[in-house]
Amino acid sequence: MPDFDPDDIWAARAMAIVNCPLCDDEGYRGTVVCDHVDYAAIAERNRPKVQAVLDAIRRRGHQRTDSDSGPLIGPQSDERPESLPTYTPDQESAQK
Repeated sequence: MPDFDPDDIWAARAMAIVNCPLCDDEGYRGTVVCDHVDYAAIAERNRPKVQAVLDAIRRRGHQRTDSDSGPLIGPQSDERPESLPTYTPDQESAQK
């Protein structure tokens, strides 16, 4: 097992803070300890991929539910699957 020198760990942390354009001299990004990763750049870089997926969903005709925060659902239909799994408290006691 390799030996870890605490001074090396603190030196590496100090160098990460010095080289990070995102955090202050104490290693904080606002009130949060900085992990030295620019998530805004990652999000911007992946924005075209996310947009392509959203466009594909729209082309398939998927719509949001009545609430804006609801899950994505398929095309509107009153049809229900023939067999839906159901659960009753009696099943739990029967399995014991």
